[in-house]
Amino acid sequence: MASPKSDAPSPPSLHENEDLCKTILCTVISTAGLMIRKSKILNAGSGLFATNDLDEGQLVYQSLPFLFSVGDDDGVCIKNVCDYCYASSLDRVHVDGHFYGEKDRKPALNLCAGCKSCSYCSKACQERAWKQWHKAECKVLKHAQPLRASLRLLYRLLMLQKSDRLSTAHLHALTLMKFNEAEYKTADCSNLENIIDSVKVATGTTLSSREILVLLYKIVTNGFSIVQADYSGGMGSLGGCVDLTGAVLRHSCTPNAFYFFEGRELQVRTLRVIPAGEEISISYVNINSSYLQRSGVLWNVYHVACACLKCQGQLKQLSQWDAESPGGDLSFLRNLTQAEIALSNIFLNKVAGLAMTKNKNPEDKINHPEDKIDNPEDKIDSPKDKIDSPEDKIDNPEAQIENLTMTVFPNGDWPDDLAPLPALRTKCALLYSKQGEQQKALRLILKSCTTLGRGDGTEYLAALLIVLKCLAPFMYAGTRPKDLPKDFPILKEVKDVYTGYSYTSVRFATKLFGDDNRYARALGGQHMDHLSANGSPRVHSGSFQKKFRLAQGKLLAWAGIEDFKKMVLHAVAE
Repeated sequence: MASPKSDAPSPPSLHENEDLCKTILCTVISTAGLMIRKSKILNAGSGLFATNDLDEGQLVYQSLPFLFSVGDDDGVCIKNVCDYCYASSLDRVHVDGHFYGEKDRKPALNLCAGCKSCSYCSKACQERAWKQWHKAECKVLKHAQPLRASLRLLYRLLMLQKSDRLSTAHLHALTLMKFNEAEYKTADCSNLENIIDSVKVATGTTLSSREILVLLYKIVTNGFSIVQADYSGGMGSLGGCVDLTGAVLRHSCTPNAFYFFEGRELQVRTLRVIPAGEEISISYVNINSSYLQRSGVLWNVYHVACACLKCQGQLKQLSQWDAESPGGDLSFLRNLTQAEIALSNIFLNKVAGLAMTKNKNPEDKINHPEDKIDNPEDKIDSPKDKIDSPEDKIDNPEAQIENLTMTVFPNGDWPDDLAPLPALRTKCALLYSKQGEQQKALRLILKSCTTLGRGDGTEYLAALLIVLKCLAPFMYAGTRPKDLPKDFPILKEVKDVYTGYSYTSVRFATKLFGDDNRYARALGGQHMDHLSANGSPRVHSGSFQKKFRLAQGKLLAWAGIEDFKKMVLHAVAE
């Protein structure tokens, strides 16, 4: 199949069709004033704008995406996640808003007897799915057996279209949906030929191979990963979806909003105050990855050349370092790129060749350089990296990290906030924690956490929860390490710090996900259990806050962290 090329004029942008925009916005639930109009971002097409002021932590909108499917590369989600309601046998949080206990019964998933390609947690979910879409696709999936979410979405879309189950608005919006046309027109599509031909034969669609490929690109460019507030119980992405309103959310490396799923519902919430007239943005990539990593993925997958203030500032700094380096002529940037890859491979190589499973913990993530994606379906649900079991030790990872950073910064002054160092410190902390090296684990996660702030959203919350995990062994005499230095906080001081951080994490999770979010409620219940077990300290009182500030200062001093950074951890904030 030759690379598709066309000189036909581009279709009009979505915002130019006022009636369709109103129809799309009528499908979402929102108390915020929203409008679709021309994006302020160059060549981005349409964007979503606030027509009135939005507070931090406010719900922008919630919706049921018109197209979604469970799916992953290794079939774990297909067997363990309901393809209708996303209930999972691997969930950590009960639907009632508490962490699963020994007496709780998790959902039992059963594969569809017909295709054995979709699982359901109940007969009711299976019947609803059958009526809405699965009847049209069951026989096709029985023979095709696609695993990856993007391909499952493509099959589902084609079968819904063939059976006339898509509304006029859906079809029209799909026509106007933007995608990475530059990649589409220049890509060597020979490696997609078998995939597209298989889809065409299996579905019996009358669309041409070229039209099927365009749909696949649109799914990849506009798709959302299905990720719940607790990082889907550690599984990461449960699948993918296409949401018509979400398709006009544009990228920013300093986004003002983010999304997650609560059950079947997609929710978009604010990360900060959004004044009326401002465009609502999310991040298409990990905002804590480096400029080189972000810019590569944004361009290769979305054809986005981000020019936000964060990117401009980081590019200016990189250019300055390169100009000051002995080699010059971009040698610094080449060395930095190679070092980023090598640093990530300290952990990445350890799991290479193993049967990949989704992350066991939401914090077990690594920000590694993402290479150019040749197949567009590679984007929605790439497998996440995991940390090895405790017996699979990585030899002296800190020394390996230090040696590699010296290749770029010979004086050993790799900036603390320059990726991928913060993420690698988190990886090391988790590894040390599993190996019982608690002091090393706590010191590293504190250094990693202090590089983040509230604007980092779920990344900040995840880091704070790892701090609590690493701090817990120091609270009680039975688990407290015996070789602690004299400047380390005493038991009571550690409990004060833990209580303050626990309180902050609950307040932040509630602000982030909303009062009724099951994960936020589960964290709240866990915090109340901690208070009950430790004399119910009054965290709102001035006396506790004073003790907390002193204890936190002592802990950060032990970790070698500057005093001014303790506010980054947001002590007890009202």
